[in-house]
Amino acid sequence: MPSVDQYVATIEAKGGKTVLPKMAIPGVGWLAYCTDPDGNIFGIHQADPSAR
Repeated sequence: MPSVDQYVATIEAKGGKTVLPKMAIPGVGWLAYCTDPDGNIFGIHQADPSAR
């Protein structure tokens, strides 16, 4: 399963930008917000119960 880090790298390589870097949601996982090349914002999530 790809990680948030891998997805962020792919998004940036294709012209998107990170607007809120990866952060932990303790006990749930990891979250980051990005924009696509048109400026639309979206979030990506990776489940990881050990996130702190």
